[in-house]
Amino acid sequence: MTLPEAFSDERDLSKMGNRYLDASPFDMPNRSTAWMRDRSQAPLPLVIGITGHRDPRPEDREILEARVRAVFMEIQKRCPATPLVLLSPLAEGADRLAARVALACGAHLIVPLPMPQVVYEQDFQTPASLAEFRELLQRADRHFELPWADLVARETSGLNGEGRDRAYALLGAYIARNCQILLALWDGEDSGKEGGTAQVIRFKREGIPEDYARFVSGSCAEPEAQVSRLMEPVELGLVYHVMTPRAESGIALPDNSATYRTLVPADARD
Repeated sequence: MTLPEAFSDERDLSKMGNRYLDASPFDMPNRSTAWMRDRSQAPLPLVIGITGHRDPRPEDREILEARVRAVFMEIQKRCPATPLVLLSPLAEGADRLAARVALACGAHLIVPLPMPQVVYEQDFQTPASLAEFRELLQRADRHFELPWADLVARETSGLNGEGRDRAYALLGAYIARNCQILLALWDGEDSGKEGGTAQVIRFKREGIPEDYARFVSGSCAEPEAQVSRLMEPVELGLVYHVMTPRAESGIALPDNSATYRTLVPADARD
């Protein structure tokens, strides 16, 4: 499968909105950030967001990595002078798989955290998982905490249960609003869970409801410039769906499944 017509060459990338990472200096070592220091001369980056299951089947890992790699390589083939950026919060499963593939392909990694790092790390149950998270975080160009965790905690009596689900939903809304392409490692089922993969896909294809938009847009998203706006946001966009069965489902990845399929914004079908 090839990229949609909208991405036939680099000149057409501007149709999806001019987007720049903020020009603030990075603190992370050993990563080149020259491409973004002079926004008047640097080429436009293409920002890819990731959403997906935390529990893909271990036996599917190699084929999923190959399919995600094929997405990045296809974009790089069509747009060889365009820097690629992956926006990933590095949760277990899909987020980390995509991050490793992106880094191997030479893309830049930006990590938004849905809550304070020490609280977020409580989700990683094993020492190996925590070590993997921290290792990838060190390889990122930049990481930052999204600024509304305290407000969510006040509205939901903490960052457990409902509050944690809300924080993850807001993270998904932030990623959907701040990427040009959303890469979804998804089994195609809607769990109905707040902050789940299906909800993040809806954010990208249908728009972000006001209950979430009030957090991720305007001054609430950037108090005192603590979190720099990644890009000029575009409300709707493409989703690249990589079929990803969950470990708990007992369903195998079909041998004849496509590398990925493109889901267009809902209003583009009319």
